[in-house]
Amino acid sequence: MGRYIDWDDVANSYPDWAKAASANSVGNLWIPRAEDEVDARLAPKYTVPFTPVPGLVRDLCIDLAYFKLAFASEKGEKLGKILDKRFEAILSGEMVLTTSGATLASGERAWSSHQDYPTQFGVDNPINWAVGSAWAYDQQEARGQI
Repeated sequence: MGRYIDWDDVANSYPDWAKAASANSVGNLWIPRAEDEVDARLAPKYTVPFTPVPGLVRDLCIDLAYFKLAFASEKGEKLGKILDKRFEAILSGEMVLTTSGATLASGERAWSSHQDYPTQFGVDNPINWAVGSAWAYDQQEARGQI
């Protein structure tokens, strides 16, 4: 029914609510809303919709669909706090989305601890690439050659 999950996923994870809610109401109402919210929450860091769909995204959709059903209950309140922590961990980089063991790109740029030296590489042919003169000078100075 949904992009990432269907009613059976929710019913198998939360069988107590499978009896209380109809497949039609969950599938047509809560599952698309849960998937949309997961996409919206993760869009600042990842390209959505996900293809292939990471297992963690599917799991978040299942839990969020259940949360939308049970939010007024004690279980729902606890699950809401857990969901918020999981989303925060993903967005902060503490958790990373993966598919088949590969990490998904999050749109972040490569970073180095040696950002003192701007790159000398441009769009020219790699045969023309050279070490920056500021780096070479600092290396010579550090060795006492200057």
